[in-house]
Amino acid sequence: MKIYEFECLDSLARELCRQLRPGRNLVGIVGAPGAGKSTLTQKLVDYLQDVLNIPSAYLPMDGFHFSNEILRQKQLLDRKGAPETFDVNGYLDLLQRLRAKVNYSLFAPTYSRSLHEPIAAAIEIKPDVQVIVTEGNYLAVQNGGWENVREMLDILWYLDTDVSLLRDRLIARQMAGGRSEELAVRWVNEVDSPNANMVQKTKSEVDALIRLLFDISAEKS
Repeated sequence: MKIYEFECLDSLARELCRQLRPGRNLVGIVGAPGAGKSTLTQKLVDYLQDVLNIPSAYLPMDGFHFSNEILRQKQLLDRKGAPETFDVNGYLDLLQRLRAKVNYSLFAPTYSRSLHEPIAAAIEIKPDVQVIVTEGNYLAVQNGGWENVREMLDILWYLDTDVSLLRDRLIARQMAGGRSEELAVRWVNEVDSPNANMVQKTKSEVDALIRLLFDISAEKS
């Protein structure tokens, strides 16, 4: 298993560029809930575009959450965030269309943490995009349909974050979303922590572990 340690965003972006293949590349960043995947991915895409002049796009797996109404119908609302609460087939369909590189823009959903709902067609992926970076918890899971994601990706990295940091981040995230501290702790214990344990077992399925020796939230893109 390769392990990369990066001291800045520039070194990470340039290592990624060294591994890109000719043509369009789909790059995955996987990791446990609260690892910092979305922050890293958005800053990486901005850096690729604005500094390295590589047309790039961000594709969050979280946009493929089932709506709260669908989760109620499926009796899964109390497990929101678990693998079965996502439209994995819809995610795979979009990845396949992106690999085909059609000559028109494709539109991807995102997820609103204020509305607690997915938002359709919120991200435009133009036909000239060379690098699409997608991130999520379950890109390396080997069941439930997720096992088909890996073959769609040219590169898959696992963001390896100190597990001691994850719990506090997840509690803070739930409280920022409107839960009381008590309910946030309960949610993390009953939902987020089991999901994190599952994701951590998928490290063997990725190309490399990446570790950030810097604060990505403070990094300028």
